[in-house]
Amino acid sequence: MFIFNSKHILLLFLCFAFLGRAQNIIMPYDGSRVDTLHAGSSYTVLDPGGTATYPNSCNSTLKLVSDSGTAIIISGTSQTEYSFDILKIFDGNATSGYLFDTYSGVRIVNDTIRTGVATLVFSSNSSINQSGFSFTVEVCDIGDDEVHGDRVEIIEMMPSESWADPRS
Repeated sequence: MFIFNSKHILLLFLCFAFLGRAQNIIMPYDGSRVDTLHAGSSYTVLDPGGTATYPNSCNSTLKLVSDSGTAIIISGTSQTEYSFDILKIFDGNATSGYLFDTYSGVRIVNDTIRTGVATLVFSSNSSINQSGFSFTVEVCDIGDDEVHGDRVEIIEMMPSESWADPRS
């Protein structure tokens, strides 16, 4: 018969305490990286400096790919040198995806990427650095009530076509 003592209980407590924690993903300083995300999981994405100030002359791309049928929700704050240190978030691949927004200066980020592929591109110049960014990234099934984006769908019409608001 196995008897639990205080050391066993402490070990069990520590194991369970870390199971639900978000995994940290740090953007590379230079170059690109791909990370696979899984439904129901939570992650923390940090700038190339991690928890410290980001370095000079970053040229970084991070591609987040989630399970099929899921959306990626990115939320948090970004503080970079205004107009010089820039973060872009794309829905899809950076070169061919939809540009969600360009972030520079102090900004609040709250994007829902419905394609399941988010690409973050970060560049900094060679002088002033700020605290950078830290985002909570969650992966949800597309059908979840939690998935709520503000993405605008653009409809192209021929000049001769009439338009009726589908909401009326």
